[in-house]
Amino acid sequence: LPNEPVLGYLEIKSTQGVERGFLDDRIHATLSHTLQIEWPFAYKGNLDPSLGTLEISYLELLTNFDFRDNRIHPRRGVYLSNDLQVAGLGGQPQDVRVEPEVRGYVPIGRRVVLAARASVGFDFPFDYGVGTDTRDVQIVFFRGFFSGGPSQNRGYPPRGIGPQGDVALYQPLVNPCLANQTNCFVPLGGLSLWEASLEARVKVAGPFEAVGFCDAADVSADVFTLHLDRPHLSCGVGARYDTPVGPVRADVGYRIPGAQVFSGTQEYVPDLIQGVPIAISVALGETF
Repeated sequence: LPNEPVLGYLEIKSTQGVERGFLDDRIHATLSHTLQIEWPFAYKGNLDPSLGTLEISYLELLTNFDFRDNRIHPRRGVYLSNDLQVAGLGGQPQDVRVEPEVRGYVPIGRRVVLAARASVGFDFPFDYGVGTDTRDVQIVFFRGFFSGGPSQNRGYPPRGIGPQGDVALYQPLVNPCLANQTNCFVPLGGLSLWEASLEARVKVAGPFEAVGFCDAADVSADVFTLHLDRPHLSCGVGARYDTPVGPVRADVGYRIPGAQVFSGTQEYVPDLIQGVPIAISVALGETF
């Protein structure tokens, strides 16, 4: 539509910190401070007057424990990481955000590797929440959790899993959404996240590899709340071609019918591709 506003952000982001490795870099820690400024603007149409400049300032501690046999093509071992952020030393949002993750790799014969990943994330906000208020929508967009896409749940598009809402500032001015049009909803993000993936990697020949995978994930609007009855389970297959900068991968994820939401209210459903509930993704590097 010619008068439909398209929202964007001009971002300036600066990070300074120190890092240190131990035990031949098997253990690695990074302590840093990040300051980012987000200026909203309209690619076309008029900018919603309720939108303002957002300043975010946070301390971050990243810790990694890497006990894999190979960092690019792991066949066995364990990888542990945690991302801890504390926002509020200047800027608007005040919160504590933590996201630990564990990965494991087990060889099954000479050509097959079984890989698994599990992660949770919790955001503890002090001055905002998930909702359709303009200020909260802006902050959660940058501080909250989203799931879906080639590195999280491959049966969904990016940001396709999680709370959705009808936000006036994102909607066409000349054709406003109706209450029964769920396709007008936009991702709001959440304060709690869980994700899990299981993948079988099969060496085919030379630089070629095939994979079979299942991904599950959910994002909740509530603090410290994991909804395991909303797995959004997707399974699929993929192909890998190894290059000097890492594998190029293509995946097709299929959203298993009946294994998306077991209880509670239904939610946004992604568009079908040729009538099939799948998502197709292409990316560089292994999923995990």
